[in-house]
Amino acid sequence: MIPFTVHHSVLVSVCVATISMSAGANDGLKRYDHHKVVSVQIESPLDVAFIENIGGDIWSHQPVDGAIDVRFASNAMTALRDSGLKFQTKIDNVQELVDAERDSQRAAAQRGAGFFEYYHRYGEIMDYLEQLVADYPTLASMFDVGTTVQGRTIRGIRIAGPNVTEFNPAVIYFGTVHAREWIATTIHSYVATELLTNYGTDPQITELVDRVEWLLIPVANPDGFEYTLTTERFWRKNRRNLGDGEFGVDINRNWGWAWGGIGSSGTTTSEIYRGPYPFSEPETSALRDLFLIHPNTRAQLDIHSYGQLILWPWGHTPIVSPDEASYQAIGAAMQQEILDVHNRFYNRGPIYTGIYPVSGDSLDWTYGERRIWSLSFELRGGGFVLPPEEIIPNNEEIFPAILHLTGTNEVLSTQINLLTPPANVMTMGQPLFVAAAVTSGVEAIDPSMAQLHYRYDTSGPFKTIAMQHVGNAQFNAELPPTNCSSTPQYFLSITTESGIYTVPKSAPNNVYHLSMQHWSNALPDWTGPNYPCVTFFGDYDGDTEVTLTDFAAFSDCMEGPTGALLPECGVFDAEPDGDVDLWDLMQMQRAQS
Repeated sequence: MIPFTVHHSVLVSVCVATISMSAGANDGLKRYDHHKVVSVQIESPLDVAFIENIGGDIWSHQPVDGAIDVRFASNAMTALRDSGLKFQTKIDNVQELVDAERDSQRAAAQRGAGFFEYYHRYGEIMDYLEQLVADYPTLASMFDVGTTVQGRTIRGIRIAGPNVTEFNPAVIYFGTVHAREWIATTIHSYVATELLTNYGTDPQITELVDRVEWLLIPVANPDGFEYTLTTERFWRKNRRNLGDGEFGVDINRNWGWAWGGIGSSGTTTSEIYRGPYPFSEPETSALRDLFLIHPNTRAQLDIHSYGQLILWPWGHTPIVSPDEASYQAIGAAMQQEILDVHNRFYNRGPIYTGIYPVSGDSLDWTYGERRIWSLSFELRGGGFVLPPEEIIPNNEEIFPAILHLTGTNEVLSTQINLLTPPANVMTMGQPLFVAAAVTSGVEAIDPSMAQLHYRYDTSGPFKTIAMQHVGNAQFNAELPPTNCSSTPQYFLSITTESGIYTVPKSAPNNVYHLSMQHWSNALPDWTGPNYPCVTFFGDYDGDTEVTLTDFAAFSDCMEGPTGALLPECGVFDAEPDGDVDLWDLMQMQRAQS
C-alpha cells in the first residue's frame, strides 16, 4: 500500500473546515453524558420491542451468544434494571468516547495529518475526489447520483481505463447509507486513490481498471452524515421531516424488493422506519436509477459498520438464494483476503442469518430485480465510534477483498443477463417485452449478435429475432403476440469470438417457460392476478371479440405452410384439421358478424 497524503490545496481547506467543526464541539451538539452501551441478553422479539419502547438505541440487531448491544440514556437504564433482563456494560460513558473521537479529529487536523488519518465533512470528501480527477483526468471523472431531501447532491467518482466501453462490466460500490457509520465514508476515497496512483505499475489494478467501469459513492446519505457531525453523533436515518414531530427514514429499508416485511418498521420513531412506500426517499430512488441507467452493472457493495461481516442476499427470508454456492465461494475468498492483511477475521453469510432479518434493503433489490452480484461489509470495530487511527488498517484489509470481488468470473466473464426477473405468464394477443444486458471484461462485443430465441410449442424449432441495441449495454426484444393454444418458451444468446453465451445457461436444453393468460380487461368479471386462458375461436388477441386485428393474424396463419399448423394459429383452426384454410375464413366471417 502507498502512504497517503493529500494535495496541499485540498489539505488546507480540509484542515480549516475540520478545525472549525471541532473547535465548538459543544455548540449545538447532542451530548451523551452517562449514556451506556450494554450487552443485553434477550430471549424473544418481545424483549427487543421492550428495549425499543424504553428508548434503547439498538447497535447490533443480531444476537451474539444471545445478546445485543444497546445504547441507553440514564433514565432508560433504570427501566432496564427494573425489567430483570440480564446485561453487561460495554461502554460506561458514551460521551467520553465521543469527546475522545473529536479530540483526535481536532489534533489530526491541526498537525496536518494525511487525508486518511481522520474523518472529514462531506464537502471535504468531495474536494478530495475532485482533486483526484484533476490529477488523473484520463482515468477519473465525477458524476452526480441525485439530490437529497435537504438539497445536497449525492456525488461519486467514476474510474475506467481509456478503452472501457459500454459493454465492459460496471461495479457500483456505495457506503454511509446509515449516517453514524463514519468509517464507511473512507473506503471509496481510499479505493479510488489506490486504483489511480497504482494504475500502470500494479498489474492487477491496471487490469481491473482497463476492464471494469468503477462507480464509487462514499456517502449515500449526506444529509444524515452531516447531521452526525454537527448535531447528533449517532443519528442513523436520512433527514426527512415526517410531519409528526419525527424525522428520518432508514433508506436501507426503503428499496422495492420485499418492502414492508420482517426487519423493518412502519413506526416513524423506529430506527428502521421503512418510509410510507418503496423508493419514497430521493436518496433511495437516486441509487435505484443509477443501477437502471447502468445495465452493465455486475457487482454491488453496500458498505456499513460495524461487526466484521461479509453479507449477501437474502435479507427478507431465511431461504438461501439460488446462487448461495457462488456467494459462499466469493465470501470465503474475500474473508481470506481480509484475514491475510492484519489477521482480522470476518464472518460471512446471508443477511437474514448472518446479521438479522432485513426487508426493503438494497442487496435484495439489486440481486432480485437486476440479477447483480450484491454484497455488503460490516466493517471492523465493536461500535460506531472507530478511532481515526484504525481508518488506514481497516481500509488496507478491505481493499484486496474489493479487488477480488471485482476480478471474479461472475463480474468479468462474457455474459448476457436479463434486466428484470423472468416473466411467468404471457398475455393472450400481446407481445412480451424482454430486456437484457450484454457485458464482457475479456473480449469485444458485436451488438448485432444478440438474439432472442422463442417457440410456441415444446417440440418445434426455435425462431430467432435480433435484439435491438438501445445503448448502455442494453438490448430489447419482444416475443410476438400469441394465444391460448400456445405454450411459449424462450432464451437469449450472444455470440462472440469465444463462443455462444445464453441465459438461462445451457439453453436450449434449459429455457424460460410461460403460461398463457387472457387480456385482463377483456373479462372484467374474472378476478385474480392471472386470468385463465380460454380459447375463443378466431379471437387471436384475447379481447373476446373477432375484429380486424384478429383477421390480420389470421392472414399470416392462412399463408403458412399446409400441414404445419403453427401453435399460435390453433385458435383459427375451426374444424380442426391441422390447417388454416378458406373454410376457417368463412367461420371467421360468421364469428365477426
